[in-house]
Amino acid sequence: MRKICMISIAFLLSSYSIAINDNKKNSELGVALTSREIHAIKDLKEMVLGFTGKSRMTAIPFSFAEILNIDSTNITLLPYYDFDTAIFYEDPSPEKILESLTVSDDLYFAISKDGCLAYSLLAKKKEDSWVLSRFSENWGEVIKWFPERLQDADSRDFKIFRVGGIEYFLYYKNGKTIYSTNIGQEISEEILCEIILESIHQVDENKKYLDSIGVHF
Repeated sequence: MRKICMISIAFLLSSYSIAINDNKKNSELGVALTSREIHAIKDLKEMVLGFTGKSRMTAIPFSFAEILNIDSTNITLLPYYDFDTAIFYEDPSPEKILESLTVSDDLYFAISKDGCLAYSLLAKKKEDSWVLSRFSENWGEVIKWFPERLQDADSRDFKIFRVGGIEYFLYYKNGKTIYSTNIGQEISEEILCEIILESIHQVDENKKYLDSIGVHF
């Protein structure tokens, strides 16, 4: 799939001076990496090296091959947030959505190649190291709408979060908080509130069913 070159938005967020290796990894979408994120990237690469070394596959899957070559790409850290369903469910309302967002301990990276956003990956901390939790191969193609949308926003601040397995973007326009799916479909906070309530209800129902048949996680 052809990767769509994105408009450079390095000016959107404050950036840091620390980059990997010879400063090839500059901020494009998000902010440049601190030593903590650099360590996480190195852990992910070591994890993939360990896996591929034990694998009998003759060809390395695309995602693993990309991570092994990550030193030749530009990496930025995305503003990723967790959605706290407990906070939301105390008094569920459209206004409560924003209050339920907390900065995530997970690290969400955007990876660019040749000036084009290529893919994203999510790292989770496991004991003393970072492990790969999610890899989105065509993420750059999916969110190609976002930089232009953000240029027309009131500010350059944005957040990314997931609820019910769906990724959402949050930004501000005309004095309002705008929510959008990762394919660019704007959604009102009233509708999103209903979607979140339904997803919480579905999780509860699934748990009750699993408990009834003796399956526990």
